[in-house]
Amino acid sequence: MAAELGLSWKLNPVGEIVNYCLAKIREWINEAPPIHTIGELERLVCARLQLSFEEFWSDSQLQELVARYTRLGDPAFQGLLDDFDDATFATLMRRKAVTASAADVYVAVIDCRGPKGNRRFFSRWHEIAHLLTMRRQLELPYHRSTDKPPLERLMDHIAGEIGFFPPLFFQHLSVQSTAFFTHVCGC
Repeated sequence: MAAELGLSWKLNPVGEIVNYCLAKIREWINEAPPIHTIGELERLVCARLQLSFEEFWSDSQLQELVARYTRLGDPAFQGLLDDFDDATFATLMRRKAVTASAADVYVAVIDCRGPKGNRRFFSRWHEIAHLLTMRRQLELPYHRSTDKPPLERLMDHIAGEIGFFPPLFFQHLSVQSTAFFTHVCGC
């Protein structure tokens, strides 16, 4: 993957890929109005990637989601009814019934049923990681699952970095920590 992204891959391919993703996000932040929260960062990244999220919390919501996208001209969404087993948390789909400039060319479908809802935040960033590193159209759909082939472990690693984007996360953490220690310690 590092070689396909035009990166050095001999010494530290994982580090190179993570840095590639972080650099891309930094570039987008520099071109945007000020970003103050992880939610704002996610919206910016999704706009740049033409990605929208669909979350479902019940079987009936999944069926409704599938029916809606099928009516919109994307019959591939029918396959989602069979895709979400106990080990699958999310999948990334490319819509066929939209123009290349649409805001929702890609749709990440997140399973939030039961305990999977606790992993919703991370699943969203995992799917973003797939799009940030996508090299070939033939790679879709992606599925986030507890089965961990190397590509999925790499996406988890990237998601951990970009979902807690260091400049934003640590700046906020630093401000909160300073306020907390000032309050508690009186210093």
